[in-house]
Amino acid sequence: MSDNWLFLILTDPQYVPNVDAYKEALNTFRANISIAEEVKVNIYDEIEFIGSGVNLQRMTCPFCMSSIFMKWWLQKMDELYSKNRFAYLIVQVPCCGRFCSLNDLCYDWPCGFARFSLEARNPATDMSEQVIHEMEGLLQCKLRKIWRHL
Repeated sequence: MSDNWLFLILTDPQYVPNVDAYKEALNTFRANISIAEEVKVNIYDEIEFIGSGVNLQRMTCPFCMSSIFMKWWLQKMDELYSKNRFAYLIVQVPCCGRFCSLNDLCYDWPCGFARFSLEARNPATDMSEQVIHEMEGLLQCKLRKIWRHL
């Protein structure tokens, strides 16, 4: 049996909101997810990659929109994890030679890096943009929605 997860991560991978803010955001998240097997907050000791699982189709450069090859991306992921556990995510993209964060690549389906996430396992519905915007105000940071399928 396969599972789906809805993650909301902060666009700033290092940022972890204060306890009061994330508790209020979690309550808002729970109130707006209809039927989920589990809803929780994750606070990771280090930056983690929050991927879309089998949903990840491709990634492109945010500057020139050229495709990024999976082999190159996996090599950079391995390098940055072994060097600094994703504390520093800046790479030189092979297509146009510009520098960017792996967090800023255009992932199809969305993925990202975070120390904080809200997670719902097998939710029956999606989260509306209006609720996400409300939660961004509570957390004082933009959010990225990630659907993971495994």
